Amino acid sequence: ALVDAFGRENIYSPAADPRLRSPLIAFHPFRRREDAWNVKKFMTFVDRLEGEHRIWIRWTEFDVPGSPHQHYAARVCTHLFNDRDEIDRAVSVMRDLGREMS
Repeated sequence: ALVDAFGRENIYSPAADPRLRSPLIAFHPFRRREDAWNVKKFMTFVDRLEGEHRIWIRWTEFDVPGSPHQHYAARVCTHLFNDRDEIDRAVSVMRDLGREMS
């Protein structure tokens, strides 16, 4: 669902190797690549998801070799008690908010 909403190039978590898959997924929710190093935008994204939609995610940071900037990503972690409808709703809301903020 996240790949469909944001594109494979915006998913930072491993998907090709089934041994590395997990419910923890990091992704870039915005259209502009340079937003990847805008921590304030990620903080606002996370805050709005919680405040407006009761969806709790986090943001994370990481280095990219050769880049002068610290990069950021939204990070979602599903749980055993999340059903498919809840996950689909969260992805839809995150997609729409990411587009709105782009």
